[in-house]
Amino acid sequence: MTAHWALTRGFMGVLASGEEVAFEVVDINRFGADQKYVEHWSVVDLLTLLKQLGAVPSPAGAASEAACHEGRGPLPTNCGSA
Repeated sequence: MTAHWALTRGFMGVLASGEEVAFEVVDINRFGADQKYVEHWSVVDLLTLLKQLGAVPSPAGAASEAACHEGRGPLPTNCGSA
């Protein structure tokens, strides 16, 4: 399923912005013979979430930043004085 979430509190070092993000979540629940809930597994696409929050650079941004700091290849226009 796709989860939609508004960042109203700080999360993993990212300050609250009210920005809405969307990311994929898989939940698996297992019920016993008596129909009672006995297990829950969950997988969350945290990389997509953190990219949308700006906490993790996108691959293109990471490559551009590396080029700025290492002085290789044509430098992106946002390198400044790096």
